Amino acid sequence: MLLIILGSCSAIEAQLYGSFPYSENFTSGSQPSEITLMTPQTGTNSTTFTTNGMRLTSAVNN
Repeated sequence: MLLIILGSCSAIEAQLYGSFPYSENFTSGSQPSEITLMTPQTGTNSTTFTTNGMRLTSAVNN
């Protein structure tokens, strides 16, 4: 009986967050509207979207 209850809870949770699995290829060259970039407490968020994909860090040494 407990297994049935847990199974129904996960089905409800999946419906709250939309379709699953979610897939995004990040090669459009612009930030998808579904993606929110976080602002760090210190420094800057250098994430950029290019036609090669999403770059999380700058290509610099150190």
